[in-house]
Amino acid sequence: MEADRGRGFGQFGNVAIAIMHAEAKIAIRVARSVSFQIMNGNVRQACTLQTKFSTQAEARKHFLMSWPIIERMARDAILAGKLENGQITLVMV
Repeated sequence: MEADRGRGFGQFGNVAIAIMHAEAKIAIRVARSVSFQIMNGNVRQACTLQTKFSTQAEARKHFLMSWPIIERMARDAILAGKLENGQITLVMV
């Protein structure tokens, strides 16, 4: 038996650890988005907030904590006519 070569599940375990490590590094770079609607007269306007948080939970927490700012940004975008495919897209970091 060669001591320097993986056997069976040990080798697969190392691959799983490497994948989890890579996912953790990649997750930092993945943008998370939160979709919401605001009223525009008698119409609901679809909006999306794109963030650079690593988890959806962090993006949602930021959304809730920053709601007054986000709502103002969305309403300003509506007034300026910044619709993309009928939707407002906001970006916050």
